[in-house]
Amino acid sequence: MTLYPKTKDISNKNGCCIPDNLMFNYYGDGVEWEVWKCDACNAQYTVPIEIVRDFKNRCYVRDTGFKRGHNPDSQNKPQASSEKV
Repeated sequence: MTLYPKTKDISNKNGCCIPDNLMFNYYGDGVEWEVWKCDACNAQYTVPIEIVRDFKNRCYVRDTGFKRGHNPDSQNKPQASSEKV
């Protein structure tokens, strides 16, 4: 469930809220939006963001030291191998 701030559609009523006039205001933690504010009229907008995974430029990791489902912040962290490939 994605939580958004309360919003209403004002559809750029002043005509000044164009991307060139918007500046980053704040974001939430673990959410799919940011809040941007119009420099001219101070109207604030939620702007959806997306993460795009770039598998074309992936890099191989030989040994990460943890297994699927393992919490890497736990006290019993396995040691990564220092063996050369």
